[in-house]
Amino acid sequence: MTFQNALIAYTIFMRKRKKTVIAIVAAVLAASAIGLVSLNLVTVDYLAEVDAYAPENVRALVLAVIKAESDFDARAKSKKGAVGLMQLMPDTANFVWLTMLGEKTMLTENDLYEPELNVKIGIRYLEYLLSKFDEKWAICAYNAGEGTVIRWISSGGQVEYEETRNYLKKVNFYKTVYQKAGCRQKRKIAATARETKFTKKFPETQKFA
Repeated sequence: MTFQNALIAYTIFMRKRKKTVIAIVAAVLAASAIGLVSLNLVTVDYLAEVDAYAPENVRALVLAVIKAESDFDARAKSKKGAVGLMQLMPDTANFVWLTMLGEKTMLTENDLYEPELNVKIGIRYLEYLLSKFDEKWAICAYNAGEGTVIRWISSGGQVEYEETRNYLKKVNFYKTVYQKAGCRQKRKIAATARETKFTKKFPETQKFA
C-alpha cells in the first residue's frame, strides 16, 4: 500500500470513527433528555422486598412510586415527615399496620426506616388506594391524600395541585420504563419471597373511576 492510499484509508477510518462517536454522544444526550441515563432505572435497590410483597400486576407501579418518592433511599425523610423508601407518614403507616395488617402494637418513626417493613406497608396502602380508585386517582391519592382526591373527583375530576400533576406524570413515566426495560437487582437484601397475605380484607367501599 502506498503512503497516499494509507493516508486515504486512515482518513476514511477517522471519519467513520467520528461519526460513531457523534452517534453515541447523540444517543446519550437523547437518553438523558428523557431521564434514562441519569435515573439509572433498570438497576434498582431492594428488589427482593418488592418481589416479596407486590403482586406481579402492580410490581412496576410499586417500583415507580419508590423511585418518585425516595429514589430508593431507605433513609429519606421529607420536610412533612414522610419516611423511608415509600415515604410513609407515621399516622398512615400505623393505620395500615393496625387496621389492614392486623398488628397490635404501634410503630415508631424509626421502624419505618427498615426497608422491608416500609415496603410491606407501602404496598398494602397502595393496594388499598387501588381498591377505591382507578390507577390514575390512586397515584394522586398516594401523593395528595385520599380525602383530597375524593373532593377533586366530586368537584369535576381535575387534579388541582401542580405538585400532584407532576407526580402523576413522573410515576407513569417510571412505570412505563420499568415495564419495558425490566429490572436488575443492584444489591441483594435478605428477604424471603412469599405471597402477600393479609389478616383482614377491605370493607366494601365505593370504587371511584
